[in-house]
Amino acid sequence: YGDRQAPIGAIPYAGSFGMSSGSTSMAELAEMGHSDEARGAQSYAFTVAMRDWHEDLRRDAPPPPWLQELLDAFGGSQETQFFLGPAGSGAPVHYHGHAVNVLA
Repeated sequence: YGDRQAPIGAIPYAGSFGMSSGSTSMAELAEMGHSDEARGAQSYAFTVAMRDWHEDLRRDAPPPPWLQELLDAFGGSQETQFFLGPAGSGAPVHYHGHAVNVLA
């Protein structure tokens, strides 16, 4: 996944909230590591899996069988999201419609 590009910012969708954002490769993001410099900077990637690597993610990190059965039973859309960042990074407290969030 090192050459795959993803949007980065201090929080998900940073540009939508008037914050600076950019794009980088997964390799460059991983190189930032967990340094103090990376914390709070544009060092958090969050994206809906791009069409060109969605199938790779589903193959390499499939939902556990119990979760896939649950998702199939409820129907509706299923969206694979990808995130990577240093300790303490992530989405601020928020809410949205029905969702099942699982770490793989």
